[in-house]
Amino acid sequence: MAQRPRQPEAKCWLANIPLEVLTRITYFVSTTDLANIRLTCKALEQALFRFFAHEFFRKRQFMVSTYSIQTLIDISNHPTLSPFLTHVILATDCILYHGSHQKASQERESALEAYLADFSALTHGGILRDMLAEAFGNLPNLETIEIRDFNSRTRNRDGTSAECYGAKTLEQATGKIVNVSPQFIHQLGRSDSTPSIIFSAILAATALAAASPKSIEMNLRTNCSFVNNAAFCIHPRIEPTLQPVLQGLKRLHMSISILLDDTLSVRRFLSKTPNLTWLRINGAMRYDERPIDASFAEWLVSTPAPPAVAPAGSLQDRPAALHLPLLERLDLGNMAISADQLLKIVTALSPSLRSLSLRRVQMYDDKPSNGTKLNLWVPFFSGLVPGTNLRHFELSLLNQLKRSFAHSTILFGEKERREAVYKGDTTQALVRNIVKDMKLHVISLLGDDSGDSDSDSDSDSDSMDSLTGHQVFEEEDEEEEEDDE
Repeated sequence: MAQRPRQPEAKCWLANIPLEVLTRITYFVSTTDLANIRLTCKALEQALFRFFAHEFFRKRQFMVSTYSIQTLIDISNHPTLSPFLTHVILATDCILYHGSHQKASQERESALEAYLADFSALTHGGILRDMLAEAFGNLPNLETIEIRDFNSRTRNRDGTSAECYGAKTLEQATGKIVNVSPQFIHQLGRSDSTPSIIFSAILAATALAAASPKSIEMNLRTNCSFVNNAAFCIHPRIEPTLQPVLQGLKRLHMSISILLDDTLSVRRFLSKTPNLTWLRINGAMRYDERPIDASFAEWLVSTPAPPAVAPAGSLQDRPAALHLPLLERLDLGNMAISADQLLKIVTALSPSLRSLSLRRVQMYDDKPSNGTKLNLWVPFFSGLVPGTNLRHFELSLLNQLKRSFAHSTILFGEKERREAVYKGDTTQALVRNIVKDMKLHVISLLGDDSGDSDSDSDSDSDSMDSLTGHQVFEEEDEEEEEDDE
C-alpha cells in the first residue's frame, strides 16, 4: 500500500507552536516578514488571521483619491475583512501643486494632471460622497469616522508612521511630496479647506448609506486647521436620513471656528445630537486673544425650548437650545473665553457631566484691573463646586490674558508642569487640590516690571502665593494618541 504524502503543514514546526506564543513572536517582525510567515502554509495563515486582520484592518487611513477610496470599497466588500474595519480615517493628504517650473518627465506630468483631475471630480461632482456611501453601507461594524491632518507616530511595526493608503504610490508616480496637512486647495480653483470638503462628503455619505457610526471625530493639529461652519449645513433634502445618524452619535470631536458670528449651522448640527456622551470642541486658533463668538456661548447655556419653525425647505431656522442629558465628558481647547462664559457652559451641562478637559484654553478678561497677578482660573474652579459633580479633570497649556495685556501661563505642582490630571470622589476635593497646585507665571507684554514672577511678593487673595515658572508660549506636546496601528 502506497504511503500517503505528508501534508505541507506537518513540515512547518511553527504551526505547532501555541497561538499566544506565535502571536508574540510575530509581533516583533517586520510587515514583510509577517506576510511571508502567513504565506508559509495554510495552517499559519488561518492561525494568524484574526491577529493580522485586527492590526492591519481594524483602523485604516485613506486619502481623497479614487485609488485610495476604491481600496476602502474593496475592503468593505471583502467577506472576512470587512467585519474587522471599525475605524475609517480620511486624511487631508494632497499634493500642493503651484505650477512649479521644474522640468519633470512627461510620465510624471501626466500622473500629476491625472491626480488633479481626479481630485476635482471627486470633490466637485459628488463622486467622493457616492464612493464613501458605498463603503460605509458595506461595513457592518463601522463605529468611528475620523478626519485627520497628521500621520500617527504610534505604529510600532517597521518603526514608521501610519500613512494613507496610496500616498507613497502617488509620490512615486508624480515625483511630488504628498502633504498631510494642507490648509486650502487654492490651486484647484476653490478656497474650501480640505477638512471641510471631507466633512461635507462624510455627512452626505452617512445619510445616503443609512450608516450608524457611534463617533465622528475631527482631529486637526495644524494651526488654523478647522472645518468651516458652512460645512455643518444640513440640507433639507438629506435631513430626514441624516437625523437618525446624528441621533445615534455617542462621541463628537469638533475642530471649528468659533470666533466669528456665523455659527448658525454648527448650532443646528449640535442641536440634533441629543445622545452624546463625549463632546469635544476645539477652536481654530492657538492662544487666540479674541474671545469666542458671544452668540455661540450664549446658545450653549440657553434653556431648552421648542425651536422656531421656519418655512419648509429653509436653511435659516433657529436651532433649539443644546440639550445633552447623557453627556459625561466635555473637552474644550484652542480658544479664548471669559471665566463667566466658561463657568456657565460647564454648569449648564453639569447634571450628567463627570469629566472636564481643558487644553490650550486662554482665560480672557477685558475688565480694567490694577492687579495683573490675579489668577482668573481660581474663581472659575471655585465656582464649579456648588453646581457640578465632576470626578475627573485634565488640564494642559492653560493661559490667561487681561485687558492690561499681561499674558500669564498656569503651572501645576512643585515641578511646575504645564499639564495635570486630577481624579477623585468629590468636586470640592478636586478643586481644592487644583487651586493648591496652581502657580501663575506672569509675563508683562508691555515690559512692566511689576508683572515679573516673584515668589515673595504679596498678591490678591484669589491669587496663588507662589508666582514662579517658565515662559512657554508654543508647546508641541500633542494629545495622547489611542492609535495602535
